[in-house]
Amino acid sequence: MLQHPFETVDDLKETYYLVKRLPGRYELQLHGLNFLPGTDIVEMAVEQGVFTREEIERVMYAPMAEQFAAYWKREASAESQAWYELIYCWQFATLRPALRSLEAALEKHLRHLHRLYMLARRLAAVRRTYRKAVKALPVGAAL
Repeated sequence: MLQHPFETVDDLKETYYLVKRLPGRYELQLHGLNFLPGTDIVEMAVEQGVFTREEIERVMYAPMAEQFAAYWKREASAESQAWYELIYCWQFATLRPALRSLEAALEKHLRHLHRLYMLARRLAAVRRTYRKAVKALPVGAAL
């Protein structure tokens, strides 16, 4: 879970360096935090001032699009967003050399990083489409 109200930039950095240590090829499944009625995390959010009781009630019972917008930090700082984008992009081995060169002076390369992130999102879409096509083809058929 990333970009939730309890997360700091240091948490994102720690996640990035953890992901970098993962061996081999992998696909990341990044998700946001969803506050569910009756869970301890709801009380924690109210106690820590993340949401007022009224705000959290309104968000929890709102349509899913509104919940998604409230839970993922839409107004995240540029630094927070950059570390998120680094994490997301790292799953694509072809982007890793460029990411290594950007991470040392991240604030100077935000636009370049964002372009890589948008490319990574397109790569992920192609990967999903390929997997769906493979599942839809008869056994033994070639692409």
